Order: sequence, then C-alpha cells, then structure tokens
Amino acid sequence: MKIVNAICPDCQYTDQILENQMQKQMICKKCSKRTILNPVHAKTNNDSTQFLSRSMAAHPKNNINNSNNDRLKQLRLEDMAILKYISILKLANKNQIQKGLSIFLKQADENNPKSLIQIFSGAGILRDSDIDFIKRLQLFFSIKEQDRKWAHLAIKNKLLTSKQIDMAFEKQVNLFKHSKKVKSISEFLVMSNVLRQEYCDALKCRLNISFPKKEKSLFGSIAITEGIINHKQLNKILSIQDIEFKRTQKIRLLGSILLDHKLISKKQRNRVLKHQKKIKEKDVFEQKWNISLENISPFFQYQELKSLLSPIG
Repeated sequence: MKIVNAICPDCQYTDQILENQMQKQMICKKCSKRTILNPVHAKTNNDSTQFLSRSMAAHPKNNINNSNNDRLKQLRLEDMAILKYISILKLANKNQIQKGLSIFLKQADENNPKSLIQIFSGAGILRDSDIDFIKRLQLFFSIKEQDRKWAHLAIKNKLLTSKQIDMAFEKQVNLFKHSKKVKSISEFLVMSNVLRQEYCDALKCRLNISFPKKEKSLFGSIAITEGIINHKQLNKILSIQDIEFKRTQKIRLLGSILLDHKLISKKQRNRVLKHQKKIKEKDVFEQKWNISLENISPFFQYQELKSLLSPIG
C-alpha cells in the first residue's frame, strides 16, 4: 500500500498515512482533533526545495535540466533535513553541496540508488564525524517531535503541568549539548519520580510510539506471563481501553479496567505492579552501567552485581 503525505486543515500538521486512509476521518497527532486529512500536493512551496532548485539552475556547468529539477522536488524529507543540517552547521560549502547533488541526481534512476548521505560521504564532502553528528541530530529532533505529541496528551490528561514539561525539555537539550546523548523527556520525568512509569507507557501506547525493548515490562505482558489473564482477555481489555480513549482522549490504566471487569483482583494487580517495578529497576541499572544483565547472568546475578557496583556510583 502506497504511503502519502497528508495535512491537517486545522493546525496544518503534515503526516504520512496509507493512501486508503485519505479523505477518511482521523485524529490529528498534533491538535488531537478528529478531522479529514487533505492530500499534500506535489507542487509545494518548500523553501529548501525552491532554494536548491534556483541554486542548481544558476550553475549551467552542473547540467541540471527540468527533469533533474523535478527529481530534486522528490527528495525525501530525510534528505531535505540533511541538506538543511549541512548548510546550517557549515559542514560543506555551496560548491561541495552542488557537487554532491549532481552525483545524487545522476544515479537517481538506478535500481539501488544511494542515499544523499552516502553520496556526500563517498565524495569526501562529509567526514565520518560529521555523519555521526548528523545522525545524532536527526535522532534528537525525531525524539523531540514524538515528545511534543506525548507532552500534549500528558497535559490533556492532567498527568503533568506545562512547567514540568518545560523543565524536562530543558534537561533534554542540556544533555544533548554537553554529551550528544539523546533521551526522551519521559525518561527524565520517570527517573525524577514526577510521573509513574505505567502512565508513561500508557501515553506511548496511545501514540503508537514503539519501544520493543520495554515490551516485557508492560502490565499486560506481565499479567499473561504470571498466568493471571490470557491473550483473549488482554485483547478485549485493550479494545475497551482504545474505545474509551477515542471517545474521551483520556488515559485509563490497564490494571484499573481489568479490575472493573473483575478479571483481576487488587492483590494480583499489586503483584504485577511489583514485578513491573523490578523490571524497570533493572532497565535503569543496565542503562547506567551500559551492560546487559542477560549476557552476564552466567557470572553474576542482578542483586550480586548491584551490591558490587553500588559503592562505586
């Protein structure tokens, strides 16, 4: 199924959706309004594309004809972002950028064309350190965009205040400035005990933010592993949770819904939460020491290693 660009008529947010979802009512990820997303037409006023087209056309020696200008408009959003970073950070001059784009356009019709960043690297325009920084920067802005949607939903559900969100964003920026490490604001908020992990996970599930490494720590997964509920019951409760959210845009935890439908007792819920807390604690420990408990399990148990490393830091 073809993926197309669509724009929200209310807030002008652009997103990628399946072609068969076009002209159907959907919830906008940014403003959360239920609306019909409109197609983004091929002719665009994108400043970056216009600038590059004019820049290339101004240099006849590059042999950029109308066909190549059309290809230029088809540059992926990712490629456009890379060009923007290269320009802003002054990683290459104008002539080098034009050289890289010329190579990129010449191989555009090949069966397996190289990405823009591969072209710039192969042509010696970008160093390995430049490429590494661009990738980190891309990850930072990607996480930040997800965080904005996550924060909007958290405030809407009255789980966090604007001040708490702003402080978390500030910590995120400072961390990236000083160490080039990327963390979501939810990690800062959970680690500082401002937000409970289960609410953090619930918000991410609502926004379809994938976090496969944490799948084992989700309430439903643990409840199934413990033999408290089965897959059929979990799917039923997840459907109820989904319907409630679409109707009210409010987050209700899985444990609460399971309790209401008498599929779990308070004692069982507390047992799952306790198990969940232990898994989260191990995740934090692994991140702090940059190790995998699974890999070192033949040599050390978690508690043994924890007592050994705790005095160090």
